[in-house]
Order: sequence, then C-alpha cells, then structure tokens
Amino acid sequence: MGLLQKAKEFISSKSKRTTAFLEREGELRTKIAELEAQKSKLVSEYDPLKPFDAKHIEKIDTDISMLRKEMEVLQESKAQTPAHDVDEAIKHIEGAKQEANELISKKEEEADKAREKIAEAKTALLRAQAEHYNVLRKAEELKNDVNETIGQLSTSIDRKIRQLENQLHQVERELYTLAPNSQFQAINGSQSQIDVLQEKSSALKREIYELREHLKPVGVGIPNLENFRDPNGSTIYFVHSKEQQDASKRGILPK
Repeated sequence: MGLLQKAKEFISSKSKRTTAFLEREGELRTKIAELEAQKSKLVSEYDPLKPFDAKHIEKIDTDISMLRKEMEVLQESKAQTPAHDVDEAIKHIEGAKQEANELISKKEEEADKAREKIAEAKTALLRAQAEHYNVLRKAEELKNDVNETIGQLSTSIDRKIRQLENQLHQVERELYTLAPNSQFQAINGSQSQIDVLQEKSSALKREIYELREHLKPVGVGIPNLENFRDPNGSTIYFVHSKEQQDASKRGILPK
C-alpha cells in the first residue's frame, strides 16, 4: 500500500483520545437526557394533596449539574486536543511527501521525453511542409519551362491554324452560297457539291481542334498547403493555436 494511501486512511481514523472524548460526550448527553426525563416525570406527578418530598428532585438536579460541569470540562479539553497524534501525523506527512517526490521525479523524466517527441515532431512537420513547398516549386518551374518551350514552338502551328481557318471560312461561304437556309439543303441540284464541302469543313475543324490542343499550356494540379481546408475552413496541414491549446492544456487530440 502506498504511503499516500496510508496517510489518507490515517486522516479518516481517529486517535484513541479523540474517540474517548466522543464516547464520553455521548454517555453524558444520554445520562443528562435520562435525568431530565425523570425530573419531568416527578413534576408531572406532583399532587398538592400529598406530602411533597423535594429530596428526590434535588438529587436529580445535583446529578444533572455535575454531569453538565463535566460536559463543559470535556468540551474545553476536546477543543485543545488535536484530532490526531502529532508525531503520527508528521510521520505520515513526510512519508507521503517522499513518495510524491519520487513519483513526480519519474513524471519529470517522462515530461522530458514527451518534449523530445514534440521537438522531433515539430521538426518533422516543418521538414515535410518545406518538402511540399519544394515539390510544388519544382512542378511550377517545370510547368513554366514546358509552357515557354511550347510558346516558342507554337509560331508555325499558329500560322498553320490561321491558314486552316481561312480555308474553313472560304468553305463555309461556298456552303452558304449553295444552301443559304443553313440546313445544307441543296438548291439547283448541287447536293453532291454541298456534301463535298461539308466533309471538307468537318476535316478542317478537326485539324484546327487538334492543333489547338497541342498549344494548350501545361498546368500544375498541386494546390498550396493553404488551399487544403476542412469543412470549417481551417487549413488541414497546419497546426493551429486551438489544436495546440487543446492538446497541451486539456489533453484533447483533434478527431
């Protein structure tokens, strides 16, 4: 059994003298109550037609007076008497303090280890955040390099697209001339010519679309760390003040 537990049990116990005080106080109160009941009975039985004998009542009053005097002495003495033996109390105090100091010393060692883990975790967090930044930076550099290269290579492609667009514009004008209602329904028996022009228009559009696809810039799909947020709007990959306060002062971890 631990010394602290023994001290608690000692507190809940009573010294022999304290126990004797309590027991005697109970006895005195009981005797006084019994004598007062006897006196009350004699008073209630008083008969003026019979001779009165005061000796019995006087004896009861004397006994009550003596008991009350003892009660006064008992109360005064009890007030000056400690509930526990001083030497015993000192022994338990010193024992509890020694045990507590030993346990607290171990807790201090555990706290040192916990702080070491905090420092390691902090370094790991910062290192990972810096790593994320470097990955994103390199991806952005690669994107810019590729897009610059695409831009330099796009001159001839742009020229080709403009040529094809001019051809497409010419074909569409011819189609409009042959089918002005825009439903490409032939008039004057020119349906075969319209079909050829429609096929040519579709081919030109496909070629223009494919060339433009080649010119689309490269993008980076990696957001900054600030852009990763939970439903409450807090950034996910940062340690926030409230999270640290909850953990360090309340022992609560984020869910």
